[in-house]
Amino acid sequence: MPPMLDVSLIDKTDWAAVEGAYGSSADVPQALRVLAVAADAQSDDWAEALNGTVLGHIWHQGDIYPVTPHALPFLVAIADEPRSAGRAEVARAAARIAQAAARYAHKKEEADAALGRATADVFAANAATIAGWLGGELDEPASLIASVVTALREPFGAFLGGRASFSPWHHLAVERWPEVPDWAYAGAEKEVAGETPAAIAAAVLLQRKTDLSDAVARRVDALTTPPMRAALEAALTCPWEIPEFQFRLRSAPTGDLVPCEVIFVGANLIYVQHPSAGRVVVRLGNEPLDGIGKGETLLVELSPAGRPRVVERTTASGETVRRVLE
Repeated sequence: MPPMLDVSLIDKTDWAAVEGAYGSSADVPQALRVLAVAADAQSDDWAEALNGTVLGHIWHQGDIYPVTPHALPFLVAIADEPRSAGRAEVARAAARIAQAAARYAHKKEEADAALGRATADVFAANAATIAGWLGGELDEPASLIASVVTALREPFGAFLGGRASFSPWHHLAVERWPEVPDWAYAGAEKEVAGETPAAIAAAVLLQRKTDLSDAVARRVDALTTPPMRAALEAALTCPWEIPEFQFRLRSAPTGDLVPCEVIFVGANLIYVQHPSAGRVVVRLGNEPLDGIGKGETLLVELSPAGRPRVVERTTASGETVRRVLE
């Protein structure tokens, strides 16, 4: 099989002069050649090129290095070639680099920030190529790159604008933008009706929207729970940095009892986050509500003075425990 790119271009960089995670990058050109021409992504040579060099030297445990922006154009070109063995894995490696570049660009040390900007510039220069990945085999890594590379936001928005439904990573990508467009919120509100990974990701996005209808708010509350998070993570193949699930507690199932998240547990008191009253102190003895943990949800009724007067809890065994405090 012929090379998917002009491998002679690799030799135009003085790789020994640019450092990676373990010093000299003299081995990088050979690794790039292997990724460009190998016919079998299961071979030892290919695995060493990706895992040992790309994910062990060009990018390493979330960090990037002077070699990174030099190697990145070749990684994008390799991933862009449909005949490349393991192109999805190479694209996911590029997505890891994009995340690191975005973080580096905001570091205090100017050398780190400059490296982040230089790497981001490579993604911007290849924005048209990466945008071409959307909707295909490389849709998820392209979405992850679009989540942090400004130059990809417009083509990403244009791509999503023509879709009737979104994949989970589409919602997660837009959630990372500084400002979420109205069309993204509108699409997410339609999506939360089910319990698919896309619906869960839509709920994650909608956590940023404050003016939800009661019906949508209840769906968001139901979907932003630990079991749902696990289902979402299982559907992803890229290393997404999923934001913390915020159970907003916007709906009361019965009467004046309102679900409140426990945000602090002390020796004889807890703090809960009430949807309208904010942080509320609940003073408890040892029984019958001992064993309460941070993140647990209690039903709390407030008195007219704003003090908790009834607390209700469902234990792990399914028993409902009710306590009148005043």
